[in-house]
Amino acid sequence: MIEDRILQYRREILVCVILAIMAILVFGQMSHHKFINFDDETYVTDNGRVRQGLTPKNIAWAFTTHHANFWHPLTWLSHMTDCQFFGMKAGTHHMTALVFHIASTFLLFLLFRWATGTLWQAAAIAALFAIHPLHVESVAWVAERKDILSTFFWMLTMLAYVGYVKRRTVQRYLLVLVFFVLGLMAKPMLVTLPFVLLLFDYWPLKRLQLEPTRRLILEKIPFFLIAIAAGVVAYIAQKSGGALGSLEKYPFDVRIANAIVSYADYIGKTLWPAGLAIPYPHPGKIPFLHVAAALAVLTGISVFVFRRVSKYPYLAVGWLWFVGTLLPVIGLVQVGYHAMADRYTYISIIGLFIIIVWGVADLSEKWNVKNKKTVLAVAAGSLFIILLAVAWVQTGYWKNSETLFTHSLSLNPKNLAAHNNLGTALLERKDIKGGKAHFLAALKLDPKNPITHHNLALSLSRQGKEKEAMALYLKALKFNPRQIQTHQKLADALLAQGDLAGAVKHYQEVLKVQPYDTEVRNNIGNALMRQGKVAEAIRHYSEALRLKPDYSVQYNLGSALLESGKVDDAITHLAESLMLKPDNALAHNNLANALARKGERDEALIHYQEALRIKPDLVDAHCNMGIVLKQQGKNKEAIEQFSEALRLDPKSEKSRQNLKLLQK
Repeated sequence: MIEDRILQYRREILVCVILAIMAILVFGQMSHHKFINFDDETYVTDNGRVRQGLTPKNIAWAFTTHHANFWHPLTWLSHMTDCQFFGMKAGTHHMTALVFHIASTFLLFLLFRWATGTLWQAAAIAALFAIHPLHVESVAWVAERKDILSTFFWMLTMLAYVGYVKRRTVQRYLLVLVFFVLGLMAKPMLVTLPFVLLLFDYWPLKRLQLEPTRRLILEKIPFFLIAIAAGVVAYIAQKSGGALGSLEKYPFDVRIANAIVSYADYIGKTLWPAGLAIPYPHPGKIPFLHVAAALAVLTGISVFVFRRVSKYPYLAVGWLWFVGTLLPVIGLVQVGYHAMADRYTYISIIGLFIIIVWGVADLSEKWNVKNKKTVLAVAAGSLFIILLAVAWVQTGYWKNSETLFTHSLSLNPKNLAAHNNLGTALLERKDIKGGKAHFLAALKLDPKNPITHHNLALSLSRQGKEKEAMALYLKALKFNPRQIQTHQKLADALLAQGDLAGAVKHYQEVLKVQPYDTEVRNNIGNALMRQGKVAEAIRHYSEALRLKPDYSVQYNLGSALLESGKVDDAITHLAESLMLKPDNALAHNNLANALARKGERDEALIHYQEALRIKPDLVDAHCNMGIVLKQQGKNKEAIEQFSEALRLDPKSEKSRQNLKLLQK
C-alpha cells in the first residue's frame, strides 16, 4: 500500500516536472521580451503608483482605485511587488507571469487528478492548458497579469472545494470562500465560478446523484451573492471609465450576432489555432449567413452533448463550462472596441479540453487496435509537439510592440488599433515618417477615432508643427473629452507657448484621473510658478516629490521654497537635488542664493563657482556671485563678474546697475 502511494506520488511529480518543462520551452523566451505600448503603460511603465512599489499609500490606493476600469487590488499589488524587487526590467515581470502560469497548470492537474482519480487524463488537460497558443496572450502580456493571477486563485478555490467535499468542515468551507474572494480581487472573471462548482457537483464529484439539489444550491448562495456584488462593482468601474460601448454604436442585435459568431470562432481557434492576433476589431453588423452558420454549429454541438448527457456527463460539464465562463466577456455587455480576445479563453477553454480529453479516452476504449496505449501516447505526443511549436512562434511575436503589431497587420490590414500602436512604436524609435503613415491609415479606417487624432498630433509635434498638433489635440478631445493623455500633451504644448492658464486647466483634468502622476504634478507646479502662484506650486511639487524623489522635482521645490522665503527648507531640497544630480548648474546657483541669504557667503561662492564651471555662460550665476563678492568688499572680483554677465547678456539690468555702483 505504501509502495503504491510512493509510486503514485512519483508519477505526479514526474508529470509536474514535464508540465513545467513544456511551459518553459514555450514561454522562457519572454525573459528577453520588452513591455508593449498597449496597456502596459497603464499598468506599469507610466503608472507612478505601481513603479514606486509597495508603500502604505500605494497599497491603500490599490484597494480604493478604479484605475484601468477595474477594481482589482491584488493585481495592482502584484505589479507593485515586481517593481519593488525588480524595478523596470521587463523580462522579470514576464517571468513572474510564467511562474503563476506554471503554478496554475500544476493546480489544474491536481484538481482533475483528485476529482476524477485519473492520472493521464488530468495530465493531458493540464498539458493542453500549459501550451495552447490561445493562452499566449494572457501569459506574454504584462498588462494581463490579472488573468494569470485570478486563474491561480480560481484553481485554488476549486481544489479547496474538492477538499471540502471530501471532508466537510466550516474551516474548509471558509477556505473556499477566501480563495474565491481573492480571485475576484485579481479580476472579476471569477463571477462564473459558483456556476462551475455546481457543474463539478454533477461531474466528476457526482454530488447531484447523492444529495438534494436544493442543499447544493443553498451551499453556493454566499458565492453567488459575492459574485453579484463583484459584478456590480466591475460594471460601475467600466462605466465610470467610459469603457462600455454605447447601444448606439453597438445595438443589441449586433451584440448578439457577434456573441454567436465569437463562440464559434473560439471553438475554431481552439481546434486550429491559426491567425491569432491582438486585437480582433469589432466587425459591426455581421452578414446573416455567417451568423446562421455559427448558430447551426453551436446548436448542433448542444444537441449532441445533451442527448448523451446521461452516459457521458463530462460532455455537458465541459460544454456548459465553456459557454458559461465566456458569457461575461462574450460581448453582450460591450467593453472596448474588440469583437473577441484570446485572453478570454484562459479559463473558458478548459471546458473544451474536458470534452476532448475524456472523449478521446472513451473512444479509445472501443478501438480494436494492438498497442492501444502506445498509439495514444504517440498521437498525444505529436499533438503536444505541434502545439508547443505554434505557441513558441506565437510567443515570439510578443517580444516588442513593433513585432507584435506588424504581425497583427499582416493578418488584418484594417486593424485600427494595430496601426495606432505600431505607429506609436515607430515614433518611439524616431521613425516619424513611418509612424505618421500608420496614423493616417488608421484615420481612413475611422475618421472620428480620438486616439488616432492624438497620435497624429504627436507625430506633427515631433516635426515641430505645434499649431497643427494643437488643433488635432483639441479635435481628439472633442471626440473623447476624457482622453487623459491628450489633455496632458495639450497642456505641455500650451505651457511651452506661454499659455499658463490653459496649461493649468488641462493638467488639472489629468490630475482628476491620475492624481499620482509625478510629471504632471511637476509641470503644473512650473506653470503656477510662472503665474506667481508660489504656494500652489509648492503644494504640487511636494506631492510630486512624495510620489517620486526625482532630482528635478527636488530642484523645483527648493527653488519655489526659496521664492517664498523658506530658506532653510530650500537649502535642504536644493542640496538633495545636487546629491541626485551633481552637475545641475541651476541648482548650484539657487543653492548659492539661499546660502547667501543666510549670510553663508563663502559657502555660497563655492556653489557659484561650481555652477560656472558646469555652465560658464550662466548669467545669473555671474551676477549673483558679483553681488556676494561686493558684500565681502571684493570689488575688483565683483566688477569682473558683472562685466562678464553684461558681455553674455547686454540686457541684464541688475548687472548693469551693480556695475555702475562699483565704478562710481
